[in-house]
Amino acid sequence: MANIFQEIAPYNEFRALSPDEQKKALIEYRKLHTNKDIMKAWGLSQYEFHTKLLKNEFGLVGNKKRVTKRKAEEPKKETPKPVPEKVVVQEPEIEEGIEYKFKGTFSSGKLQQRLEKLSLITDEEGAEYEVFIQIKEKVNQ
Repeated sequence: MANIFQEIAPYNEFRALSPDEQKKALIEYRKLHTNKDIMKAWGLSQYEFHTKLLKNEFGLVGNKKRVTKRKAEEPKKETPKPVPEKVVVQEPEIEEGIEYKFKGTFSSGKLQQRLEKLSLITDEEGAEYEVFIQIKEKVNQ
């Protein structure tokens, strides 16, 4: 038997149902269709659909059971996994002093923390340091 909720009924037909039947129909529609598709079919704004109809009239807030509508031929897109932060600390190859290197991708806050820590270990009065700093902003394209 075909599911009668596969097609969204016109809004006036939906409103002709009893309040209990309207609520059941709305729940079923939301399992099979996106809210956007239902609003479009009924000519309702987001406010009319979400606030007036779902929340105030039927007490339906959120819908954890509804899955988003996907096209059958569209493969599921895998989101790239974030690259873990890599910090390389090399043992000094010099007899005296310190050598500290770090390399990776950092948020501005993490970068600031690293540089503040660096300032703590270079807080020796009268010491001189040879420094090379290169910072490149990652731009999403």
